[in-house]
Amino acid sequence: LDNGGHYIINVFNFKLGFSRYCYFELRETKTQQDLFECLINAFKTIGGVPKSILFDNMKTVVDIENGRRKVNNKMKAFADDFGFKILLCKPRHSFTKGKVESSNKFIDWIIPYDGEFKDIEELKNIISGINKKVNQSVSQTTGIPPLALFQKEKEYLSPLPCTNIIESYLNFEQKV
Repeated sequence: LDNGGHYIINVFNFKLGFSRYCYFELRETKTQQDLFECLINAFKTIGGVPKSILFDNMKTVVDIENGRRKVNNKMKAFADDFGFKILLCKPRHSFTKGKVESSNKFIDWIIPYDGEFKDIEELKNIISGINKKVNQSVSQTTGIPPLALFQKEKEYLSPLPCTNIIESYLNFEQKV
C-alpha cells in the first residue's frame, strides 16, 4: 500500500502452451526468490513440470554480459533441479510471447474491483477468482476452455522433484 491508498502489486503469469491453462499469483515484490516460489506453486497447481518454459528477458532469469544475454547461474540450477529447459524470448519480438501477452490483460480484469477490497488477502482472493474464470472460459484461439484441454496436456508433464529439492528453493523465513 502506498501513501495514496493504492496497492502496488506484481502478478506472476504462467501459461501452458497447448491448453492455454493459466496460473496467476499476486506478489508484492519481483525478486528471483519470488520467481522460484511462484514457479513451484504453479508446478504444484498443475501437478508437474513442463519440458520447457519460455521466459521474457527479465532480470531474475537473464544476465547481460558484454551485450549478450545469458541465463544466470541460479536460474540454470533451478531449471536443472526441476527438469525443464529454459527458452528465452527474442528481444523486441512480442509475437514470441503472444500466448502470455494475451492473458496480460489482467489489468482490464481487475479494474472493475477498484476499491472493492480492503486488504491484500482480499485482493489475492479476487485474483484467484479471476484465475478460475479464465481457465473455465472458452479460449478465442482454441474454442475450448483451457481446463478441458489441460486434462490432456497434464499427461505430458514431468513429475515434481523430491521434497528436499523443492524445499531448498523455498524462502526459509516464510516457512516459520
